[in-house]
Amino acid sequence: MINVMVIGLKGELGHKTALEVIKNHNTKIIDFSLNENNETIKIGEKTINLVASKNHEMTIKETKPDIIVDFSSEFEIFFKDHLKLYAKNNVPFIVSTVFQDKSQLNLEKILEGSKSSVLVIDDVCRREVDYIAELTIHAIKFLFGNKGKSQIFEDDMVLDLQ
Repeated sequence: MINVMVIGLKGELGHKTALEVIKNHNTKIIDFSLNENNETIKIGEKTINLVASKNHEMTIKETKPDIIVDFSSEFEIFFKDHLKLYAKNNVPFIVSTVFQDKSQLNLEKILEGSKSSVLVIDDVCRREVDYIAELTIHAIKFLFGNKGKSQIFEDDMVLDLQ
């Protein structure tokens, strides 16, 4: 069972991805997610606790996700801080880009000295939300199989395996 934390649950893509994680028999959604404020959100029948920024690192250490899927906005204040936090804690993560070129994320620098890997799903605004949510399930399994390698993967690598 792959324990998955999904970030960006208030958005359509994050919400849809969380539903896919819940319904997939190989993955389990963690009851906590990162947010700017403490609150809860319902995803299907599941209640997820959204944890305020001051407790983000503690939440990751306590919940021990196998993979983090971060579909929060790349323009949010905490976005790059989150990526650094995942790398610091050696948690593989999946991110998407909408408007930025992925080179602007400085992923090589973020992963420096980490055992974390990242898979980038590029140009999400040009793809169907359902398709990306399903692709993310395959990406979770792919990253889990490559755990412990500090590497940047592209979504087309996952597509080749489907």
